[in-house]
Amino acid sequence: MALKKKVQPSFLFSLSLKLYEYDLCWSSVLISEYLYRITQNIEVMVLLLKGLLRLDCATRIVKLIEDNGHLIENPQIKIVYYKAKHNLGDKEKPKIVDTTISKLLTSSKIDNDCEFKFKNNENYSNNNDNSIIIDENEFDYKIEIDEKSIEQFYEAITKSDVIRAKQLKEAFNLDNNNLESLFYLYKDGLIPKRELIEMVSRSNERIKAICSEIFFFEEKNPKNLFMVNRPCFYDMPFYNPIYIFTSSKDLFRKKKKTLLFNLSFAALKLYPNSIYTYLSLGLYFLMLEDYKEAKKCLMRGARYEKNGFLFLYLGICYSALRECENAVSCFNISHKLLIGSWKPIYYLACEHQRMTNYDRATFYFKEGLNIERNAKLQEKYVSLLVFCEYYDEALSYLASQNNPQHYLLRVYCFLFKGKITESINYLNKCDKDWKFYATFGYIEHLINNLDNAANMYSKSLLIKNEIIVEELMTLAIENLASKSENDVYKYCTELFENLFTKTMEYDVV
Repeated sequence: MALKKKVQPSFLFSLSLKLYEYDLCWSSVLISEYLYRITQNIEVMVLLLKGLLRLDCATRIVKLIEDNGHLIENPQIKIVYYKAKHNLGDKEKPKIVDTTISKLLTSSKIDNDCEFKFKNNENYSNNNDNSIIIDENEFDYKIEIDEKSIEQFYEAITKSDVIRAKQLKEAFNLDNNNLESLFYLYKDGLIPKRELIEMVSRSNERIKAICSEIFFFEEKNPKNLFMVNRPCFYDMPFYNPIYIFTSSKDLFRKKKKTLLFNLSFAALKLYPNSIYTYLSLGLYFLMLEDYKEAKKCLMRGARYEKNGFLFLYLGICYSALRECENAVSCFNISHKLLIGSWKPIYYLACEHQRMTNYDRATFYFKEGLNIERNAKLQEKYVSLLVFCEYYDEALSYLASQNNPQHYLLRVYCFLFKGKITESINYLNKCDKDWKFYATFGYIEHLINNLDNAANMYSKSLLIKNEIIVEELMTLAIENLASKSENDVYKYCTELFENLFTKTMEYDVV
């Protein structure tokens, strides 16, 4: 593993221990979890379990130790085990009051092999031939964390919004060993990705190496935050509950329905008191487009933490259920909490656009683009400009970005300006998806190539069945059969709206 060449295990252990001593357990567990994978050392496991106990992961600890009986032979692990059992109390068998979650726990559709793989991958034998045996004396590495940095961190987490972000940044800058500050900036969505990467790049070499291997980004592809060496639920067990959320988002984006269901189910059993379990459940039901059940899961998660992502997903549920005012309220709360993220702003803009409040929508699109030049934000912003007939402004913005993903927007800008030749030039550069064929069919229809128009509409419908395309295909066939007047130009605005402005895809998570 690359990390062993950059940072000594002794430094990692000592840093994780020092973070634990200051009750900075999110970062301590991340480091000890990673270190255990490369060392299989029992002292590291002890530290990992102690950190998990402070993160209120008692159910996970109890199951882990009971499934690996030899661990209880260690006196410190035995103490952690009984503390975890005590903490569970009457929560050991959670009372399931929500019918949705009850169905999940008893569902026959669960991949039965899933839990088996999860359990059997947890092999903690220190006799593993592949393990790296480290002498305990090697862990004697002196590390301190500036107390001013610690003080700044704890003061920061009592604050909110901009002040919280500012003080967390100051805490990390005072002492780079205070990785908890950096982790909070990430998990709470308090700064944009590019700023987080800049902070890491300015840190000392050891911390930079740790971050690039465990925490945030891969040097070859710095846009992929939190992707490096992240444990996958199906390849190896994980312990830090943040991995529930990061893995769930990946599965949601890849539309892996069954895998997301299995992950959410396992998380519910192992981390019943974690906000990330209910975010995972919420994402699962969002994928199913079952917005009422998603809302129930998210509302239950709100008992544990008022999380910015929770309000983002609640807003999506309300939006899909056409409860616009509730959606805007949730997106506003999310925006206030996730001050470094463009995602709540994206949905605020879309919701205001849906409510025909175009000035407000434009304001939020511009605000989001100031945080990150995201392609989806750009597309929605430009489509609003086109819808409001600001064609030259839209073309000017598209020219400044020169993103091939937005060539279809240029096609419509030129169509509305009556420049068919320019439209065709850009259409030929577009990806061949259903929107391409629908637009190609429309242009052919417009210039009376009716046979080809019908053919293109048919290709579009084979990829995706859209009512507007069906209507245009019917019109093309009627025009062809009756030689009637071609008045398809009336459909340009309606087609554009269906392609870009009326549809709201809830895929930004």
